Amino acid sequence: VTVTSNAHAIPVPLDPSKLSRPYARTLGPMLAYGQSKRCNVLMAKELARRLQGTGVGSLALHPGNVASNLGHDNLFFRLALKAVPCVHKSVTQGAATTVKAALDPVLDQAARMGAYLQACAVHPALGCDDPALNKAVWEASSELVGLRGRRSSGDSTPHS
Repeated sequence: VTVTSNAHAIPVPLDPSKLSRPYARTLGPMLAYGQSKRCNVLMAKELARRLQGTGVGSLALHPGNVASNLGHDNLFFRLALKAVPCVHKSVTQGAATTVKAALDPVLDQAARMGAYLQACAVHPALGCDDPALNKAVWEASSELVGLRGRRSSGDSTPHS
């Protein structure tokens, strides 16, 4: 289960070969945040593809706008919340989609296909339906963290 954000749908072009660049400086913090959330969804989808046939799945989800201290020390975030007030879920309400994703056997098939959940239901993940992009982000990320082509003992899934 990958917890991400519906900010993945912010329409910013994504070039996997440039993932290591400081996008916050070139895109601005919110666009860079959206792009990172899109990468979360793409990675979850690619993991689901790589796990096919194992009985294990992978999915991504948006927990909703949760009333937490996330971003409380960021002036931009605090100003954005004041400018665009939104309804926040309690922490318990925000956990509902994550718990459902992890424990609901009805979602087994959806997880095997790399589904995206929001408000405890499967939804389309806007901008995340390109299998070639999923794979390219996976490969670029693996290279950035030094895992490209490596396998751990007992690992039957390909890394590249």
